[in-house]
Amino acid sequence: MSVPISGPATAFVIEDDPFARWALGQYLESLRFTVLTAETYIDASALIAGHPPPRLAVVDLALRDNPAEPIPQSRSRGITLVHALKRRDPAVAVVIWSAYGGTIAPILPLLTSGYTGLAYVAKGSPQEALHDAITHALRQDVFFQPGIDHAATDSWEQMFLDALEPAVAATVVKLARCFDELTPQQRAVAERMACTTEAIAHQLGIRVTTVRKYIDAIYDRLELKDTETVAGYRREVLLALAHILRRLRTTA
Repeated sequence: MSVPISGPATAFVIEDDPFARWALGQYLESLRFTVLTAETYIDASALIAGHPPPRLAVVDLALRDNPAEPIPQSRSRGITLVHALKRRDPAVAVVIWSAYGGTIAPILPLLTSGYTGLAYVAKGSPQEALHDAITHALRQDVFFQPGIDHAATDSWEQMFLDALEPAVAATVVKLARCFDELTPQQRAVAERMACTTEAIAHQLGIRVTTVRKYIDAIYDRLELKDTETVAGYRREVLLALAHILRRLRTTA
């Protein structure tokens, strides 16, 4: 499975371990990325604020404020950085790269926000696993490295649904089931609804006007044409959540 990039692309590597940061940078440069790195949470925040959104970011979950600090037990700083990246551009592909297990709990708010283009891979994994994670994230998929925290995977789907309001969860379950009624082209667009119309067009190699026609057809087929929101969730977010649910079922 080849990494889907074309033309110049920037990648952020946010990692406090010097060797891991160097190795990740070397690998991403071999994939033709221009790599910018950050060692600490403060450095990473400045990197995100001071540069255009990258095509890809590899983010460690546990980050220090400065190199002299002990390794923090909290994983919230890495998740905060992922939120910052996604708020700037939902199409940024993010690979969460961490030594910690129990992945679903810290990233659940990312999933329930409807963000796609997310992958998780454990530190020290073979290069092939990192390659797969990058590829899935760049394709705006939701991907968890097979075998990671396997004992918890059966509950990921239920934890995800429990984090949503009941009316939203019911709608998401229905939409996930109805994805199979879409044509392959419509499904490809529906799976990328967390992105802008322009980003979808770029990823699929089609015109923006064509994407808009597909979106209208999707809303019509899934009976969302006259529904702008459900419990405050916009219909494009509901479709993104339905796609995430389908991916969690595949992972489990």
